[in-house]
Amino acid sequence: MFLLNPVYVIIKYFRTLVIDGQVPSLQYHMLCMGYALFFFIIGCIFYKAFNKRFVYYF
Repeated sequence: MFLLNPVYVIIKYFRTLVIDGQVPSLQYHMLCMGYALFFFIIGCIFYKAFNKRFVYYF
């Protein structure tokens, strides 16, 4: 259940690197990359859909 929370996955990933001094498993790398790609794609879709509404200057 914890692995469904992207914040938990990222924090656990960096805790494993920094505190334990170990490299996380390949599955954990893929899980982090999957979350990153998912939110990147959602962000790109959101940007394309609402690009005209953004204020780029004052």
